[in-house]
Amino acid sequence: MTDGRKTFTEYLILFLCAALLCSPFVDRQKTMAEPVAASEKTEVFLYFAHPDRRHLTARPIYLASTMDEYELGLVILKKLLQSSKDPVKSKDHATSALPSGMALRAFFMDNKGQAWVDLSLEKDAKGKIPFSETDSIEEILAVYSIVHSLCLNLQQVDTVKILINGADSQSLGGHLDLEHFYTPNMALVK
Repeated sequence: MTDGRKTFTEYLILFLCAALLCSPFVDRQKTMAEPVAASEKTEVFLYFAHPDRRHLTARPIYLASTMDEYELGLVILKKLLQSSKDPVKSKDHATSALPSGMALRAFFMDNKGQAWVDLSLEKDAKGKIPFSETDSIEEILAVYSIVHSLCLNLQQVDTVKILINGADSQSLGGHLDLEHFYTPNMALVK
């Protein structure tokens, strides 16, 4: 009798599996794990200094849609920092809000919507440290270029804290307090 139940259970499981596979309600293409084609891209907006140097402006770029949030955040930061070293000519004349002497040391995210960006400030060709001779708006645009680019593109990031050389810093150039987290400020976007 137990053999009969065992056989019946096995047949029932096989029948249910076959019925599920043949069901018109199951889209087998979506349930099978297939890699996303490399040609599939997602639109991401990086925030650059507007030509008036008083606002930020969004510029779209297209990245592989196969990246997770952390990888996407790293790429966004690297693209922002790369643009400060290799300026790209654009129709809208937007330029990097970040000085060329900044480098990414680390990027962290938690599951509470917070991200940390650890930057190093390197001397430029003239021996000057970034932000040593800037005004407050340049410093604000640099910070918010990073904040907007991360918070408005990553669903898991609501606030950003900027660290300098692995530690809390009072400011980049003496104008903007970096001791707390920042959220996007759309009043800066034009």
